[in-house]
Amino acid sequence: MSNREEGRPVSGIRLALINGSWQSLANLYYLVVRSIFVVVFAGIIGVEHYGYYVYAQYWYVLLLPAATWGMNELVMAEYARSVPERRAELIGAGLNLRLILSTIVMVSVMVGAYIFEPHPMLRLLIMIYAQGVLTHGITNWFSSLFVAQEKSHYVLYLSAPLLTLEVALIVFAALRGADLLTIAVLQCGMWWIALLVSYLVYRYRFEVIRLRFSRKYNNYFLRNGTLLALSAFVFSCFGPGLL
Repeated sequence: MSNREEGRPVSGIRLALINGSWQSLANLYYLVVRSIFVVVFAGIIGVEHYGYYVYAQYWYVLLLPAATWGMNELVMAEYARSVPERRAELIGAGLNLRLILSTIVMVSVMVGAYIFEPHPMLRLLIMIYAQGVLTHGITNWFSSLFVAQEKSHYVLYLSAPLLTLEVALIVFAALRGADLLTIAVLQCGMWWIALLVSYLVYRYRFEVIRLRFSRKYNNYFLRNGTLLALSAFVFSCFGPGLL
């Protein structure tokens, strides 16, 4: 089936290049903004407190692959080869499974922090940032759907301003003398806003997603996502795992 852009056919290779370019721009913007943020934020709160900040977040970052389970790549591949009548079931079943996995992993991070982290402030900080498993997990799901729908520019259009606002809010709070717990609450609040915006854009630009239970697609995601999840976990261990 041919794809069209401004009334002209778009080849599969060209379409892949277009989608890849938007994603590359989004990733590049994230790296640039994140690099600037690290230098500025660490300079404001000090190296010790920045270490606490990163350590608390790495708990959920390390276990995030267990919540995503390689489903981002799998839904894009399956969407492309599915007939239109089955795509709603694919998306609804995938989101339902993502919600279940993300909730389980989020609660596991909280329980793990309660059991294994002796420092009261760090324990609470980890438990607050555990929300990142759910917020990032679902937001990334919508980003994958934008790419699957051949509209990857939405990833850049949404992530760039929201990331900029998040960084500006955190830096402003730090300059005003906010402690790490306050900063964590503000940052998690921005993550929920990013999730909500992604959902609303997908809902109004594409379709309403209805959660579904599908044994077929549950088996597809769980079976084929094992190696992808394991690879992502091993890769994350080179940074967060070592810390």
